Amino acid sequence: MIHLAYFITPHGFGHAARATAVMLACLQKRRDLWFEVYTTVPQWFFDDSRLTNYTIHPLACDIGLVQINSLQEDLPATLRALESFYPISEPVVVKLSEEAKEKEIKAILCDISPLGISVAKRIHVPSVLIENFTWDWIYEGYLSEEPGFIPFIEYLKELYAQCSFHVQAIPFCKPEPCHLIVDPISRPIYTSREAIRTSLEIPQNAPVVLITMGGIESNRFPVEMLQKMPDTYFIVPGGASFASKQKNLILLPHRSGYYHTDLMNACDAVIGKLGYSTLAEACWTGVPYGYIPRLKFRESPPLARFVREEMGGIEIPEDLFWEESLLESVNQLLQLPRRKQKTNGADQIAGFLISSILQQQ
Repeated sequence: MIHLAYFITPHGFGHAARATAVMLACLQKRRDLWFEVYTTVPQWFFDDSRLTNYTIHPLACDIGLVQINSLQEDLPATLRALESFYPISEPVVVKLSEEAKEKEIKAILCDISPLGISVAKRIHVPSVLIENFTWDWIYEGYLSEEPGFIPFIEYLKELYAQCSFHVQAIPFCKPEPCHLIVDPISRPIYTSREAIRTSLEIPQNAPVVLITMGGIESNRFPVEMLQKMPDTYFIVPGGASFASKQKNLILLPHRSGYYHTDLMNACDAVIGKLGYSTLAEACWTGVPYGYIPRLKFRESPPLARFVREEMGGIEIPEDLFWEESLLESVNQLLQLPRRKQKTNGADQIAGFLISSILQQQ
């Protein structure tokens, strides 16, 4: 077995979804790969994505942003966390480097944790940064509110610059000199639209909308208003502690047994927080995307531009998401055609890794 390490930021599930897509694509090409995954994302997330050939190592490998909820950041708490984490502890790097040597790690992939880059440099193996933004760029967007980010921005820029290979995933936020630009990276579809609808007892020809907050519990959402569109079915992951069906509403627990990309593919539209993995999976399935922007999050404008120009989606302001006027947006979304992406960035990265880094392994 050829062992690779993957350091994944714990900020939400989006980065883990992207990393999982890359690992799955690599394993399609080379079954002799084994991934050592460093993150605090729970193992069930990878298992539910049908990832094999991996070992998870629970590790907080960067900070990202401390969240109040799925749409709001806590900047003072983020700064406190950064102060306790950076500069990266030398004993941590030494310990991880020793582990990597014992496992004979041949390369380290990072999304978007710079800790993996430091470990790769220490043991003299290639590091691959995969990103559509880096944390230093995100923190720059908060400087008017929190100038305390300045030393962390400078420190992180220096760490990211030390990667051996730099991959940018469309839609990326800041064009940088890099080794590869790839299309949006999505996990694959496993189960047909028809099979998912049958399992959920949804008529095959009924309009269906997925409402998702990107891996965050969404049980505050006022689902009752959706019953005013009785001919349209709504699937709400995280909408209940136990799976239940209430007329045209299908409320699922946070971990429902239904794989997210399959659920999206079974629908005719998706509404949710604007984030990379939801965008990428909507691209891959071709489902029109009604996105809720995060007004203070610097990633939102580039993602929103891509949705409008390349996917034909629509913006749903956060205040309207909680009101009955959301139903007007639902009707608008359901009139849009599917526009399925032809190339998955995960396959492009897998080909690059195997031809450029692992060809002699």
